[in-house]
Amino acid sequence: MAKQKLNYNKLKKIFNCLDKDKKTLAEPLLKKFEFMDKSLDALMEDIIENGMIVTLINGNGFSVTKVNPAKTEYDKMYKNYAATWSKLVDLLPKSEQNSNELLDFITKNDK
Repeated sequence: MAKQKLNYNKLKKIFNCLDKDKKTLAEPLLKKFEFMDKSLDALMEDIIENGMIVTLINGNGFSVTKVNPAKTEYDKMYKNYAATWSKLVDLLPKSEQNSNELLDFITKNDK
């Protein structure tokens, strides 16, 4: 299953309607959102490649089976990703929150 690449230019365009103060808040959130999206993709690839459970060698040379650290990080980061998205949407005027452009963006880029 090939993931559709997130179009950040289109995402930024959606947030162009904001006033100056809200744009100042949105810009760093958009950058963090972009970083988290790329990081989640990399973590997901690791999980797919290595599985949810991995066998590692601990400091004493013993083999241990545990949850893939990438899975743990993915779960933590996804919560922040969702919270960041929610904050971004909350910055939009109510009329834009239900716009076709935003809904199309969300449905085409669902994680």
